[in-house]
Amino acid sequence: MTRFGYTLDQGFDAVQNTVQESDQLKFLYDYAQELEALKNTTETFSTELANEYKALHLDQSRAMIFWSGPMAIRGIRPAADIDVLVTNEYYDELLTAYPNSEVKSGKMVVGNIDICRGDAGLCSFVNEAMENGQMVRDMNFMALADVLRLKMHRRLPKDFADIVRIKHYLKKNVLT
Repeated sequence: MTRFGYTLDQGFDAVQNTVQESDQLKFLYDYAQELEALKNTTETFSTELANEYKALHLDQSRAMIFWSGPMAIRGIRPAADIDVLVTNEYYDELLTAYPNSEVKSGKMVVGNIDICRGDAGLCSFVNEAMENGQMVRDMNFMALADVLRLKMHRRLPKDFADIVRIKHYLKKNVLT
């Protein structure tokens, strides 16, 4: 659907002999809805979110935006909030710096920013991911290849559309 610009009906027609399960059809339907919503979205990484993030004055060498943020900054899909991965030591410092934040199982929430401790089970390769980080608009973003690695490892149903999007984006932008 992404590659050829198919509508939902065209997508169903293209895979009618290969799709075997209702879960696969639901995925196609959900993906078509997301593609349509993305067409109608003018800004995928809002200025308001960026300003809220920058107002925290995080140390970009120990913090990076991950999950949907790296996709949003590249126009792949919108982000409703910002998820930040930080080193374990820095997380402990931030707990002191933001004592009124909501804290739950390795994550603290400051407004629309979720700050995740590196060893909270989200990313087993935090230091490597930090080295691969990419600065965009003075913010450190996880490399798309590392976001893909995380999503492939986690493999939640909601990640499948992102996996397809990232692979398509990487293929299109590496080959063009």
